[in-house]
Amino acid sequence: MPLESDEPLIPENLACEIAGLAPSKRRDWVKRGLLNQPTRRAKLSELQVVHLAIARELHDLLGPRDGGIVWLELQPLLAPQLPFAHFDMVVDLGYREVTVVTDPNEIPALVRSGRPVRVISFDELVSRVSGAFKRVAASK
Repeated sequence: MPLESDEPLIPENLACEIAGLAPSKRRDWVKRGLLNQPTRRAKLSELQVVHLAIARELHDLLGPRDGGIVWLELQPLLAPQLPFAHFDMVVDLGYREVTVVTDPNEIPALVRSGRPVRVISFDELVSRVSGAFKRVAASK
């Protein structure tokens, strides 16, 4: 019999509310391979909710096509724990290349490429989503 994890989980509807996304859109993204998350009777961890919010933010900022491409590039760069104390991302818009930045002093060198780039900061988003997840999980 499998052991239950001590990791808190919250229902899909609450997770999607925190991440700012409709549950049907989340399930669509899972089916299309953009998210590696359960679809049926889904309960999500804090990390999964943060990833969902990041994917939604990229979709909103870069559009559906580029947001999806950048998200697929970003996923392997994210550690299996919550993102770092400082978490920015530099996207080369032409090549759709992603660089995760954990030290803000690295950004100037990355944007001096002469190519169009976009710097996206995720510090506030991760903090707000993590805080909301913890409040919801604690109230269960």
